[in-house]
Amino acid sequence: MTNMTSDSNPLTETIARLAIVILVAASLGCEEPPVRYPVAGKVLIDGQPLQTGSIRFVPKSGRPFTSTIMEDGSFELSENAISTSQEQLGVFPGTYQVAVSASKVIDEVSNDVEWLAPSKYADFRTSGIEVQIMGPKEDMQIDLTWKGDEQTDDASASDAEAKLKANADSEQKSSKESTSDAPQEEEAPKSK
Repeated sequence: MTNMTSDSNPLTETIARLAIVILVAASLGCEEPPVRYPVAGKVLIDGQPLQTGSIRFVPKSGRPFTSTIMEDGSFELSENAISTSQEQLGVFPGTYQVAVSASKVIDEVSNDVEWLAPSKYADFRTSGIEVQIMGPKEDMQIDLTWKGDEQTDDASASDAEAKLKANADSEQKSSKESTSDAPQEEEAPKSK
């Protein structure tokens, strides 16, 4: 029988080496989380606080940051992370497209909705609002307006007339083309 001391046990040495590798690997993966800046402010529509709705900051890549708009127009952005049930306050530095949505259902049967802010703001691609976050912003102001969003009856009537005229012209042109081609279509194939 061989006498082994605890100093030369191959199993102990293997476990010790494995523990060192695990500790080194774990320490390499422990980076500090990216910095987040608190972002809060107010949403105004024609100078008055928007009293309901939601605001969303959408980055070029990654999850958006959102907030409910309070009765005084105030908001505070956060991110709902998939991995945790808690909201993570603040946003990462970068450029964001902003969407503001505020509406209420008038009739649930017909799904009629009344917009409390112009619908163009509800989509970050059409809102025209872009902000850059490079540090904390506790008093950000998002200004919306109804101006330019409403069409007058004259404008919508002239638009409709223009569309009708364009459709009629297109139909007339295609009708002429098909009648000029008609004799060729009616010719019977020659038999041999």
